[in-house]
Amino acid sequence: MSGSCDLKIMAWNINLTAKQNIFTFPPNQTDCVTSLISILNDSVIISGSNDKSLVVWNLTNPNVWTSATMVSNAHSDWIKALAYSANYPTYFASCSSDKTVKVP
Repeated sequence: MSGSCDLKIMAWNINLTAKQNIFTFPPNQTDCVTSLISILNDSVIISGSNDKSLVVWNLTNPNVWTSATMVSNAHSDWIKALAYSANYPTYFASCSSDKTVKVP
């Protein structure tokens, strides 16, 4: 997975000889996508952005991702990182340039 300032989140199939883009998510965020995590056996992707928002993406089938939840202004500054624990797979934390860590 990769996120970028072109507002795209891309899933990649990486093998020994080449990288191949397998899916591009529709843009939901309005600034650079700076952080991504995959949880619940890759059935959920969470993206954080410089627009201060979090988006939770659900995988409905291998080629269709839907934005289930968007949290605008999750922080008061850019979101820099996301993390989760395998012991608590339905929870995640976000940290920001606003010097806070939040568990939404």
